[in-house]
Amino acid sequence: NNFCLYIARLLKNNQNLTIFSPKAGPMKEDFEKLGLEVTIVDTTSKTFLEDLSCALKERQVEILLANTIMRCDIILMAAQLRMRSVWVIHESWPQDQLDHYAKEVFMCK
Repeated sequence: NNFCLYIARLLKNNQNLTIFSPKAGPMKEDFEKLGLEVTIVDTTSKTFLEDLSCALKERQVEILLANTIMRCDIILMAAQLRMRSVWVIHESWPQDQLDHYAKEVFMCK
């Protein structure tokens, strides 16, 4: 989302950044224009967390930024890896719409 793009613009000259995304969405090109690697990860895979953990270790990632309330599993994984993390929670949905957004929008069902 735009917040991640903003952060990437600020940090790209001082930090090595890699973007991990569940799909090649409309902002993939924006990140690539900044010269950033965008890696598509299959969040529906049974080995998703294990695969992501390996990719983070291979790239020697020191800080992880998770950009949605829907990715608490990644924050927990970062804690297990003793990796610093930032969890950006920007969703503020009415209670009666939470289930819809969680299942239909973010899980792409």
